[in-house]
Amino acid sequence: MTPKVLVVASWNIQKNGRAPLDGRDHSPRPEEILAAYKPDIVFRQELSGAGAHGKRALYAEAHALGGLIAFMGAEHAGRSKNPVGVMANPRLFDIVAHTNDDLAWKQICHLEVRRKDCPRTLHLASAHLCHYDPHLRATEARRLTTYADHGHAVLIGMDATATPTAPTTRSPTPSTGTPSKTPSTSSTAPSSVTADASPTPFRARSSPAARSPSSPISPTTRPPFWASARH
Repeated sequence: MTPKVLVVASWNIQKNGRAPLDGRDHSPRPEEILAAYKPDIVFRQELSGAGAHGKRALYAEAHALGGLIAFMGAEHAGRSKNPVGVMANPRLFDIVAHTNDDLAWKQICHLEVRRKDCPRTLHLASAHLCHYDPHLRATEARRLTTYADHGHAVLIGMDATATPTAPTTRSPTPSTGTPSKTPSTSSTAPSSVTADASPTPFRARSSPAARSPSSPISPTTRPPFWASARH
């Protein structure tokens, strides 16, 4: 590799490789694979448990990847406990600033660095967009775009997978006028999505034009998408 080549990696394994039931490591550690590439910048997602005991796991990983300087977001009760992080090569970059943008579901880890032979700074951001709420995803995506304000140079690594859902429409019931969800009249869920998601394709059935409040709901109707949220 010449000095002009910048090696960048983004790494995500569910729950940081820890099985939710037994807490043991069941996946290859990032240093077992990434170390061979000698990365200069690493964007990390799902750093589950890496902040415990003074961030020992985070710093051990950064050291194994070539002595990188590591930063990560915080875990907050009642929100996602899978924070994101950024690592940078201190032999190439000086650290200018570090912030964690505190959004509703996950923080965005934002690092500003300056390459030692370049006067211009580079903004690095690691994100893991909300998988269950399109409105939160849109807010997170809009926040990421602001790093490029004022002509800033930006490099972003993230997990942007989402749980696919059938479109729904809201209509008032005849008796009370209370909004209720009915399946879309003509829509088919995507049959393929990004590699990290593996949904079962299905087709939403048309609802009768005048369904009464007491009419049974079709057994093919899927439950709300937040009922199976895991991330």
